[in-house]
Amino acid sequence: MCFHCGEPFVRAFAEAEAGGESLRMYPWSATLDVLAEIKRELENPKWVFELEWELGDLAIIDNLAVAHYAHADTQADPSMVGLRVLHRTTIAGDHAPLAWSSQS
Repeated sequence: MCFHCGEPFVRAFAEAEAGGESLRMYPWSATLDVLAEIKRELENPKWVFELEWELGDLAIIDNLAVAHYAHADTQADPSMVGLRVLHRTTIAGDHAPLAWSSQS
C-alpha cells in the first residue's frame, strides 16, 4: 500500500454508499483528519524500521506488506543529503497475497 499524504496527491476520501452504486465524498476537514491518523501510524516507533544508509546499500520494499515513508530529511538538495535513486518494479499476478506469519 502506498500513501502520498498531503496535497497535491490527496484531495479527498470517498466511501461507497449502500449498494455500492454511488460515492459519498468526505469534506477536506475530514480528509485532513484521516491523513493525520495515517501519518501518526506511519511514524509510530513500534512500526518503524529506519535504515542508516551506507555506500552500496540496497533496499527492496514490498508495498503489499509495508508502507514506504521517506523522511523529510531525504527530500533536501542532493548536494546536502546525497542522491536518492529509486527504481520501481511492479509484479502482476492473479493470486492473493499470502498472510505473513511470525511462525515462518
